[in-house]
Amino acid sequence: MTVTNSSLNSFMERKMFDKFLDIFARHYQRNRKVYNSIVFSFLLHGFVMLLLCLRVWDFSLKNETENFVNIEIGFSQEPQSKQPESIEENSPKEQPELPWSPMPSEMQKTAENPKPFSDLEKLREDLIHLQENEMPTSDSLSSEKEKSQDLDKKEQEIEKQLLQREKIRSFLLSEGMESKKIQESRGQNRKQLLREGGGGKNTENAVYAGLDWLYRHQSPNGSWDADNFMSCCKDSPCSGAGLDWADPATTGLALLAFLGSGYTNKEGKYKEAISRGLEYLISIQQENGCYGKAYPQHMYNHSIATFAICEGYMMCHDIKFRKSAIKGVLYILEGQNPGMAWRYTPLCRDNDTSVTGWCLLALKAAMSAEIQVPLKSIESSKVWLDQVTMKGEEPWVGYTSPDKNYTMTAVGTICRIFFHTSRDTPVILGSGKLLYNNPPAWSSQNDYYYWYYGTLAMYQLGKSYWNTWNQNLIKTLILHQEKTGCLKGSWGQGRFSGGRVYWTSMAILCLEVYYRYPRIFKSH
Repeated sequence: MTVTNSSLNSFMERKMFDKFLDIFARHYQRNRKVYNSIVFSFLLHGFVMLLLCLRVWDFSLKNETENFVNIEIGFSQEPQSKQPESIEENSPKEQPELPWSPMPSEMQKTAENPKPFSDLEKLREDLIHLQENEMPTSDSLSSEKEKSQDLDKKEQEIEKQLLQREKIRSFLLSEGMESKKIQESRGQNRKQLLREGGGGKNTENAVYAGLDWLYRHQSPNGSWDADNFMSCCKDSPCSGAGLDWADPATTGLALLAFLGSGYTNKEGKYKEAISRGLEYLISIQQENGCYGKAYPQHMYNHSIATFAICEGYMMCHDIKFRKSAIKGVLYILEGQNPGMAWRYTPLCRDNDTSVTGWCLLALKAAMSAEIQVPLKSIESSKVWLDQVTMKGEEPWVGYTSPDKNYTMTAVGTICRIFFHTSRDTPVILGSGKLLYNNPPAWSSQNDYYYWYYGTLAMYQLGKSYWNTWNQNLIKTLILHQEKTGCLKGSWGQGRFSGGRVYWTSMAILCLEVYYRYPRIFKSH
């Protein structure tokens, strides 16, 4: 039999292939783990690459869908113009005395080339989506079909806003002080909380008298004028003028007093006063979000005004208040010193506990109103509080450094409580003991600032701390509230130069403590 070359070649190829398989099988048996690892690694990397490809495809599709929806609804696709970071130089030659904290010898200049927090894009996007959008009116529609399309667009816009609201809610840090609980405590649960907290008819009468004085001394433009409120007096002018640049702050505090008592711009005796006050703050808000002019200490004005606008939105549910509040919150967040806190001007590379306290209360109000606040900002503020807190059994908190300061200790205590420091930690218990030993007492120069922060803190700490403080607070404020003339309902003889509007607002806020915020530590 003859064997052709092709048959011989095929035979040799099969022989070599069989031999290769035999060698590979023996090699595989000896190195099974190595081969298995290679196969597993190949499959794993392939799976990861597949996921990445799907993620990129999903993100691209999502962006295209969102752009299409935005165009259908009418939202602008143009990016928001970046506001200038420089602060307007508008300060007087001589710096006035600060009404809420000691005045340092020199002011700090704003940092050059300030670098704001980078974690604020979602909040900026929220502000962009809240820009007012003019929808077609019914008069401009020429057919039933156009009317139907208009209704569809409005429904889509509402669904978009509700979706955005749910996204924001998922970022909230607040646990025991969300909007609903605060509104219930100031409304339907008010009488019960008043009774349980140690208040009564006498404290409520003092609150109503104080609000009535504020109501009678609101300026025609909606503000509460710190230095010229007496122009509203019908009898002999009231005394106690404050600083001429502090109107945004005094207006904010007066509004907080009305809102803290459960009043809104929708109903009640003071609805017009609240509406005009909130509109005033919106009218003085600059393009960069700052409320009022950039005076040397304007972060006091801005933080308190932001505090009031956030609570105004929470209580009144008006979208224009939300827009203004987001701009104000962004100004605070972008003005925070990186890794630290705040002082008189944004990004000034200097910090103090007084301004930081007001900024943190404003951010807490923002969170309660379902406005996103980055966790990084809160944690940085806690770093500052730790830096100015004395170590040991007496955790005093200082103004710019560790120091024995009752007022700053009260500020630090309530800020820690509001941002989830446990009641049983040594710093909270130790601070409570310090405040317990210095309850409110009337003098020729009364520290309403200390009483306000101390009252918030001691109420949260509960019975063992609160009862004695509360008894002294009621005795001090009710006994010394003005009872006659145009002054009736107000308080005077304050320590700092905030003026009678400031003193009266702070006293009212102290007497609203029973229902203004729910207790966080329920068992106490």
